[in-house]
Amino acid sequence: MKDFDSFYVTWYSRAKNFAREYIRDEAEAENIVQDVFLKLYQRKEMLDSDYSPVSYLFVSVKNGCLNYLRHKLVKEVALSKLDEEERLDGRIRYAALRQMDVSFGDVKEVERVLGEAIDSLPEKCRKIFYMSRFDGIKQKDIAAILGISVNTVESQMAIAYRKLKEYLLLLR
Repeated sequence: MKDFDSFYVTWYSRAKNFAREYIRDEAEAENIVQDVFLKLYQRKEMLDSDYSPVSYLFVSVKNGCLNYLRHKLVKEVALSKLDEEERLDGRIRYAALRQMDVSFGDVKEVERVLGEAIDSLPEKCRKIFYMSRFDGIKQKDIAAILGISVNTVESQMAIAYRKLKEYLLLLR
């Protein structure tokens, strides 16, 4: 590519518009296209050969958009799972407090009832619940410690919440 400046002027807006159609964010589209042009500039000698710089540009922009959208989706799913877990945790705590027919002055009774509820969980489920809620260990770390997948940890936490809710509802 003998005249990079001319190529840049000719194709920058088109590439940015292409990216913006998929990203729907002006600044991010601009970042993606700028990154691609930087890589293209760094490899401009290689592109003088048999490569089509326009094809390389648009394929690279497409891949940059895909990476951005994939990262955004993963982040949204992770945040969604955290939000869902927090909502479920809050509902369980609310239900537990609402269902307890003990005075706040009787802390030992509250601890006993909660202990019974947690002890009623299956062993694996109880262990994961303790590690998460009492030891403050993150789910990915629990998975690594126990040699299981993060999905298994998430499933066991969901089972724990469901069983604790059922147990506490039975106390009515």
